[in-house]
Amino acid sequence: MKRLIIIFITSLFITTACTDFLLLEPQDELIREEYWKSEGDVVAVLGTAYAKMSDFLRELYYWSELRGGLLSPYENRTSIEQLDFLNYNINQNNDLVGWDDFYLVINIANTIIEYAPLAEENDDTFSEERLRGYIAEATFIRSLCYFQLVKTFRDVPLIMSSYDTDGQDFRIAKSTESEIIEQLITDLTGIVDDAFTPDDFELKAEKKGRANINAINALLADIYLWNNDYDLCLETCDKVSNAFLVEGEEYMSIFANEGNSQESIFELQFDYLAYRTTNDLYRLTSNSRDGDRDFVVSDMMLALYESSDMRQHAPPSPLYPAGGEVTVNTDNFSLWKYVGLGPYDSQYKNNDRSENESDANWIFYRMAEIHLMRAEAYAELGELPNALLHLNIIKSRAGLKDYTNANEQDKLIAEILNERAREFFGEGKRWYDLVRITRRDVNNRLELISDAVISNVEPRSRSAVASKIKDVNSWFLPIYFNELLLNNLLEQNVFYKTN
Repeated sequence: MKRLIIIFITSLFITTACTDFLLLEPQDELIREEYWKSEGDVVAVLGTAYAKMSDFLRELYYWSELRGGLLSPYENRTSIEQLDFLNYNINQNNDLVGWDDFYLVINIANTIIEYAPLAEENDDTFSEERLRGYIAEATFIRSLCYFQLVKTFRDVPLIMSSYDTDGQDFRIAKSTESEIIEQLITDLTGIVDDAFTPDDFELKAEKKGRANINAINALLADIYLWNNDYDLCLETCDKVSNAFLVEGEEYMSIFANEGNSQESIFELQFDYLAYRTTNDLYRLTSNSRDGDRDFVVSDMMLALYESSDMRQHAPPSPLYPAGGEVTVNTDNFSLWKYVGLGPYDSQYKNNDRSENESDANWIFYRMAEIHLMRAEAYAELGELPNALLHLNIIKSRAGLKDYTNANEQDKLIAEILNERAREFFGEGKRWYDLVRITRRDVNNRLELISDAVISNVEPRSRSAVASKIKDVNSWFLPIYFNELLLNNLLEQNVFYKTN
């Protein structure tokens, strides 16, 4: 992590526009106490934190989507490192397990939390209330990064202060998953009441693209669900407001054009025309002339959709008169919802994004997830009618019949897992859903994760993978070899010490 000690902070004009806040890239190499003179300095560094979050999306996509059985390799375009993920053959030398982009963002967030009070002291117009709001945003960003790391590696170094000089010791041992989760809950519950509300912002890109009170509560609910604190998850879900499901026939509008639908809670903003910012994940699954398309949608994923599911087959509507395919383009089995400007119609083939339009926002949380978190929490509590209520809200929006089996808890939980696959395919949820749900009862639920993994493994390797997947420790990634070289206090994750 030595290379993370020097971080890049944007030195922006105080008059930066609101949308610039979300999109500008860092330019200068300074973090010093004398920098923090005004509220504008805090806003500039927060803008850098949001901008740098885009750098870890590719890792997040690989970590969350490649092991869950919903994507398959595409001809000879899939790299060896990617194939190792798809075949569940990952080791510490795989370049895709590096975590430094996350720690860079964590360092920026730590810097804001430490130094923003200096700006408030130096700026008579900078209110204590707004300072607390900015610190709440930085705390959310740091907590989101750590939650992704915990779900991926389990135990990781917990760094709560900034690296702002070369004189600091960057060697830090890992903290346990439970220690980090406890810290995240303490941090988020401590700042949630200080957070901005959506009404504090005028632009839609800020209402949906900055971490307001709804985003913090969504993240908290997600952490509680991961931690099996079902009552707290439900209580926190109830605090999320000002977001509403879009109509089923307009499902594509969640992702198309500028995004930021009424369903959105928090999404990372991109705008190519204004700021030349692009969502690089577009290239991984695009079928367009500009896309690289390293993967195709798997048979397992295609089998999950019914013909009447509007998340895949949108009927004609006022917004999309032609209708068409939404999540998957079955002409070439590409993930479509982040690539298209509208539903895909084989007779009208020019509605895919060009490179200049490859700026679909990355959605971290939307209202559909709040309903499905509630469904899962109620199901685990054994309150199956309540679980069915929220599961069927999502099914109804998709044009599907209600799920009616309220007598078998395990089958209902499996159906909730399948519904999350249909709803959030390609949105960075899949592997974490499998791990979260399976490890609560490994003896009875192992098939949920093993069937997903093995479905995409080469036949000759399936027996070996089936044996490997029985070890819960294999569900978490190894620490990249270079991190072990740079930090002698780090220990390799247990499964990879002997495998």
